Amino acid sequence: MTKYVLPLVAIALSVSLSACRIERDEHDHDYCAHHPSDCGGYPPGIDTCYSDYNCDSGRYCDQSSFTCTTSIVCDSTQACPGGFQCDPRATCVPIGGTPTGGVTGSGGQLGGAGGRGQGGHAGTGGVTPGAGGTGGTIAGSGGIGGTAGGPGAGGVTGAGGNKGSGGTTGLGGGNGTLGEGGATGGLSCASNADCSAVDCCVSGVCQPKPTGAAPTCRFNTECGADGRCRNGACEYPCTTATQCGSGDVCSAGFCVENTASAGQCVYNSDCAAGHVCVNGSCRAGCTGDAQCGPLDVCAAGYCQANQRPRPQCRGNTDCGTNQLCINAVCRTECASSADCCACNDGETTCQAGLCVTPGEATPMCHVASDCGSAQSCTDALCL
Repeated sequence: MTKYVLPLVAIALSVSLSACRIERDEHDHDYCAHHPSDCGGYPPGIDTCYSDYNCDSGRYCDQSSFTCTTSIVCDSTQACPGGFQCDPRATCVPIGGTPTGGVTGSGGQLGGAGGRGQGGHAGTGGVTPGAGGTGGTIAGSGGIGGTAGGPGAGGVTGAGGNKGSGGTTGLGGGNGTLGEGGATGGLSCASNADCSAVDCCVSGVCQPKPTGAAPTCRFNTECGADGRCRNGACEYPCTTATQCGSGDVCSAGFCVENTASAGQCVYNSDCAAGHVCVNGSCRAGCTGDAQCGPLDVCAAGYCQANQRPRPQCRGNTDCGTNQLCINAVCRTECASSADCCACNDGETTCQAGLCVTPGEATPMCHVASDCGSAQSCTDALCL
């Protein structure tokens, strides 16, 4: 009898493991980006990706090979070839590819919806009906409340038995508690200064920064001819605040986020219809960039300062003498670092025959949390 039972057990285990693998394959590849330990390490190679935001600006994730593929840097979808669109990283990506929405800050993720209930088992012997699965009850931590889970699947009908009843509706996630890294999701606020670095004050509540606030750049060369990349966002030069987008101020020659409250509002109800209160400022609601001003973009449903990357060039004629336009950046050819001394844009290191900045040659960081306290990440260097 044993010699028949053991092979049957092995077959059952194999089917079970196969089912697990199939279930994992059904996850979007973003799951692997957020749960590397479940996916055998992330990323296993410098060009390996699970979604577009794993790649630098100017490249997208090829879903047939899961490798970062060189694309075109853009400032609008009109600049992209057919079948492509311009994403928030200012990169032409295939329409219908993986979303490039940024992840939440290190302080905590958005609260997830309650899990879907599991179906009940068949009644033993066809007498007892299968019990309905219960709804998910997990509250999101470090973020805003999740939506309610769907009803559980009905139980499998036993031989001669009745079908199991549906599961109850999952509970919505509550306001996030203090997340790892100091997130303050769910706490009351009057300005961004009342929230952690990974949150912003929206309608009187600290909430995770919107998708557009996820890192969109790493190097200064991704931010046009005169911009700089600081803490994962492009900051552009200015002399007055009128040259900056909504919510930004002109400080030390660059448009930067204003951490102080504008004093216009605390809650959305303090603003006109169609506006939201962000950091004490009433911002226009939107569904697309065209509904915002020339210095703004639409992100998270409201207009905010444009901190997206911009191409330095589209051709050699956009660059200086003896420079080449390579991947939307003006580059100077070199044989050694001595050939880069004449560069006046900080590109002092010769790497692979081109002059690059020290941060490009040896990157130290991507955002401020990669550096020590009171330091910022500028051009991939902790300063």
